[in-house]
Amino acid sequence: MLPNYFNTKPLTDYMRHDLNIPADREAGSLSAGRVGRIAALAAASSAAYAATGHLLALLALLPPPDTKGEGADEPDPFWSRLRQASGASALRPGSLRIAVVAALDGHGAGLAARLLEAFGAMTRDQRDATALLVGEHLTDDGDLPGPAATAGELWLRDVELTAWHVVHHHRRPPTRLAREQFRDAWRRV
Repeated sequence: MLPNYFNTKPLTDYMRHDLNIPADREAGSLSAGRVGRIAALAAASSAAYAATGHLLALLALLPPPDTKGEGADEPDPFWSRLRQASGASALRPGSLRIAVVAALDGHGAGLAARLLEAFGAMTRDQRDATALLVGEHLTDDGDLPGPAATAGELWLRDVELTAWHVVHHHRRPPTRLAREQFRDAWRRV
């Protein structure tokens, strides 16, 4: 699952601060060296894009929410059981919808933060129940091996770690001064 990628703000910030290249500069006026530096910065910033895509792929392993909507007489069975097992109302499709749509557009930090908050608030019993429910779904068709509880726990861990990566990569990039201070501190050790 790959999100659309139009969130160029982190790359633009790096270009402006590190390479002294304004965002509206024409590409034809750049030297090959500057183009190479931009390519290196783009490759470095691709981790946020990849992490958001992986987070969406993990969510895509779950059944799609019922399209009847929040007010339907019969709620979606999987998502209702997920909400009940986890104790997290943040894991309802209606609560996740805006964050998932934003992640599909390349802005995954909101979804990641919401998932981290929901998982972090679970008790051990809620986490075990959530892992079992997700694991039963994942192993139901035989595509994924192992006991359901193990598969579900691995899915939860993967979502948590991936969400952490998304949040980490979407934070404000360090300034040139902060990077120089970091380098100098480690050189002096």
